Amino acid sequence: MRYAKLLIDRRNNSCVSNEYACHMVIPIPFDAEGVKLEVIQCSTLSGNGGCSLIRITDSNGSFEKEFEQQDTSNEYGECSVSKISKNKYLATITNNNCRLSHLLSESNVFLTSAVPRSEYEVEWTLFSANSSNVHNLMRKLNDAGYHVELLAGSDASFTNLLTERQFEFIKYAFDNGYYDVPKGITIDDLKVHFKCSKSTASVILRSAEKKLLAYYFMLNRGITPHKK
Repeated sequence: MRYAKLLIDRRNNSCVSNEYACHMVIPIPFDAEGVKLEVIQCSTLSGNGGCSLIRITDSNGSFEKEFEQQDTSNEYGECSVSKISKNKYLATITNNNCRLSHLLSESNVFLTSAVPRSEYEVEWTLFSANSSNVHNLMRKLNDAGYHVELLAGSDASFTNLLTERQFEFIKYAFDNGYYDVPKGITIDDLKVHFKCSKSTASVILRSAEKKLLAYYFMLNRGITPHKK
């Protein structure tokens, strides 16, 4: 079992074009004067789909009418826009044809997080049964025109699977009945215990759960459970 972190430039051959999946879904020209797009979070979906949370700054206020529609869709996907302040918006985008998702789905790896690190770069954390799958994915990304850098790689085990913070959250949740039916504690109890916001508690817990599930399914790839 291998753990790896990759830094990927989402631009194809270092160029931004209107063929970038999320740009095709936003209801305004991505390269319009006075418009700035910042990817806050992104993830892959089953098949070739992808989703992104993008902050849009319309410095000149030129596209207020377009954003007033809030929910739009076309043959490339769907976009939901919310205004957060003057000339600033958050767009939730689901696209039907993300090239990165397509390459990932062919590579026998589990993606556990995709975090933007700059305007065009995203950091992937993933698990794989072996290092060759990781290197094959990197080769495919390079062949497709994406620059990719291996930031970290090691054998994965439960000793290094979770961060210390994630381990604290999920152990406390487990020990105090969060996963019992009915629940012994709720996400609000976790928030109070760890002195953080509800959204922070939820993100940390879900991130830990996703890593553990990816680890489990990778170890048991190809095994069909007995039906009772």
